[in-house]
Amino acid sequence: MTRTVHQGARFSGTVSFEATGCGMGEYMKKLKEKVWQAWFPYLACQYPMDFQGADAVVSITLDKAGRVRILKVVESAGSPVFSSYCMEAIQKAGDFGPLPPEILALLGKDELEIKFAFHYR
Repeated sequence: MTRTVHQGARFSGTVSFEATGCGMGEYMKKLKEKVWQAWFPYLACQYPMDFQGADAVVSITLDKAGRVRILKVVESAGSPVFSSYCMEAIQKAGDFGPLPPEILALLGKDELEIKFAFHYR
């Protein structure tokens, strides 16, 4: 199988948000939706032009109950305020619910680190 790389797209990670046949796929889809609802509407209304072209990658460590334990910016470009806002959106999204048991068993630990990328164009 050949991968075609499109400008602006990156192939990274091991879970697709469309892979809802397993507990982790469904969990990640709900997590993405909660973060999006806390992030985009406010950003688009309050700062429509200020952050255009900004990018941030945020590392989120969740405990087994789905609460944010560690939150940090690992990459930032365009605006440090944008990166701060991305972290705030994750905090606003709040509790993400318990991690799927099959993921905890697979990882062999009681937490999950996720890198979440934000791009504002």
